[in-house]
Amino acid sequence: MDAALIPFSLLWGGFAFYWEYEVVTSHQFWVLQLWGIPFVLLGLYLVVGRFFMDSYLRSQTYYGLTDKRVIIQKRSAVQSISLADLTSVTLADKIGTLVFGTRGLPSPSSAIAYFQPTRGPQYPMFHMIPDAKSVYDQIEAQRRSGSLSISG
Repeated sequence: MDAALIPFSLLWGGFAFYWEYEVVTSHQFWVLQLWGIPFVLLGLYLVVGRFFMDSYLRSQTYYGLTDKRVIIQKRSAVQSISLADLTSVTLADKIGTLVFGTRGLPSPSSAIAYFQPTRGPQYPMFHMIPDAKSVYDQIEAQRRSGSLSISG
């Protein structure tokens, strides 16, 4: 998603900075000077702030895997999903994201996910974990046989 969002954020931020610079340096009416500030702030967030927010949210997220459950803790909220209730496990990308499909789960809101990947989708996932293929293989083995061997 960054392939689309980075150019958009640079265009947005560049235009917002240019607008504000032109309005301030040409001594336009004070309302016009204030008008551009929210757009500049949004541009700053889109260009660099979202990366810091994403990093902070990741630092507050913990993942666990037992022989019977997948556990996701984001700040103080804990989500626990029985491996028996999982309808699917998908190795979603090459950077280490596992997506867990469960019965009766609503479809994700993908538009929000473009701006904050760790906050957007409403389905459980292990986002950008190291050695995701190994974790995926362990979960699939447990789902097939009913016993999971966790190493490390």
